[in-house]
Amino acid sequence: MITVPNEIVFEEVEECVARGESITIPLRGTSMTPTLEDGCLVTLSPVGNTNVLSRNAVLLFRYNGKHILHRFHHTEGEAVVARGDNLYTFERFNRKDIVAVLSSFKRINGTVMDCDSFCWRMTTLFVPAVRFKKWFIRKFKKHILRTV
Repeated sequence: MITVPNEIVFEEVEECVARGESITIPLRGTSMTPTLEDGCLVTLSPVGNTNVLSRNAVLLFRYNGKHILHRFHHTEGEAVVARGDNLYTFERFNRKDIVAVLSSFKRINGTVMDCDSFCWRMTTLFVPAVRFKKWFIRKFKKHILRTV
């Protein structure tokens, strides 16, 4: 397997999207777990004229010199707020920093999911519950460790 630096990968992603093409790349990182896993293949599409700032949208955007793929959360004027499904912190960035939108992905087990599908919408309903469960377990562990 050949490893390519992120700068080169995302330069190509931005060029493809600017030409109106979709591009598929392997995902690295765990910030979108359990929705997107490290190693799955994500297909990124141009933003176009569609409303990418919808509840289920996962955006590729520039943030502090990096490219990040996180879920849209809300807007604050011209600022867009997003966060990873596995994170508790938010990123605030300008709308012009949105590069692409996730259109589909292929899990490690070979399952392909289209981000316009009913299954995708149902999957994203449970993201807050999973985040709350992780938060609760973390707080519970800290409490137990303090009392022991």
